[in-house]
Amino acid sequence: MSVGVSYGGTAQFTVGGTLYSLAGSIKVDPGGIIKTPAIGPSGPTGNWTEKYDPPMIEVELFDDPAQSVTTLRGVVGVTIQAQNRNGKTWVLRNGFVADKIDLDLISGKYTIKFSGTDVQELLP
Repeated sequence: MSVGVSYGGTAQFTVGGTLYSLAGSIKVDPGGIIKTPAIGPSGPTGNWTEKYDPPMIEVELFDDPAQSVTTLRGVVGVTIQAQNRNGKTWVLRNGFVADKIDLDLISGKYTIKFSGTDVQELLP
């Protein structure tokens, strides 16, 4: 473990080059292959099945009056970046909104989930 290194605390989030106001967490799932053990009537077979798990970035944002939630809902093929204070940047390519957006009018926040073709982890 490194001493004197910040592992988190602040972050930046951009969609198609536009910076958005973070209201909470950013979660990155780099995706890839998920292996599921194959179990037979007599127990584990030592084999598995595979399925592709798509990359995802989920983020909680403030409803900034200068930025349209409906426009963001319609983005397709954009580059999405999540940058952590530790210097790592996660880049989601060919991104699109992968789920509905529930805007909480009382808190002024919403959570949005993006998927795309791949996620690249860029080290500092």
